[in-house]
Amino acid sequence: MPAFWAPITKRFGNARHGAVQRSRRVGSPRDRETRRESVGFVVLVDAIELTQSCYLSCVLSWFNNQLRRFKRQRGGSPQTRFVILFPGRTGSSHLISCLARHPQIHVEGEGLVRLDTAAQREFLHRLYSKPAPRGVTAVGFKTKLKDVSALDEFASTLINHEVRILTLLRENRVKLAISTLNARRIHAMHGRWNLTTGQAPLPPLDACVDDIVAMIERVDAAQHEVSKFATSLPLPRLEVTYEALLTSHASSMTQIQEFLQVVPRSLMGDVAKATVDDLRRSVVHFDELAARLQHTKFAYDVAEG
Repeated sequence: MPAFWAPITKRFGNARHGAVQRSRRVGSPRDRETRRESVGFVVLVDAIELTQSCYLSCVLSWFNNQLRRFKRQRGGSPQTRFVILFPGRTGSSHLISCLARHPQIHVEGEGLVRLDTAAQREFLHRLYSKPAPRGVTAVGFKTKLKDVSALDEFASTLINHEVRILTLLRENRVKLAISTLNARRIHAMHGRWNLTTGQAPLPPLDACVDDIVAMIERVDAAQHEVSKFATSLPLPRLEVTYEALLTSHASSMTQIQEFLQVVPRSLMGDVAKATVDDLRRSVVHFDELAARLQHTKFAYDVAEG
């Protein structure tokens, strides 16, 4: 192997690599806490086993990363790139409205919705490759995985740009399902998916228990897909829960800002909570729903009320 390949060989090894990580989780179920930060790749086998195309792909990725680091040092591109992955109704609109108030952060909404693969590719290139406005050191957006047209290409883009992954999930899946059903009511009434500050919460949900259970199973699967995708990437990841944003807003926002490598500030959004948090007051047929879920994996969620 030529001598000039050695530094690259040392960096990549081969396409089959693992990742050394420290994990970090905010507001995880039952107050578990870990820490996650990407610190590099572990070489499993010698680079000589790589196919030529795979090896050249690794080399190109390496040179692109070096070029981006050089641009960052000269102020030509943002220091931090991030994406917020969420399944819906987990507090993403509130989080976006908070982050948008930080002068170092440029954050966009669900920019991939209804775009084909080419248009999504252009959106990501504009966001992650173009120079950021003066003073901005972190750029990102939010998306649901169901809106990504080519998941493998999306994953490669995130890895190539060293994007930080922020997952926003909800511990109580029953309340997540109720919130999702209520979002449809809000949209029918106001033409948007969220209430704003000052608007009264919705009256109790009067829905068929079968429909509620079906929605619980649907949102549970969606959250699982977000976690599975995020943990499959060798990238820094921070898991935030809706419950943490609700009960420990200040400390959660500080951790999020530190993860995005900006100076922490006191940030407040303008999105109001649409549903009363007590399930007994927010679901008309609560007793029937509780009985239906008594011997399922959602029993604890409904028992929390």
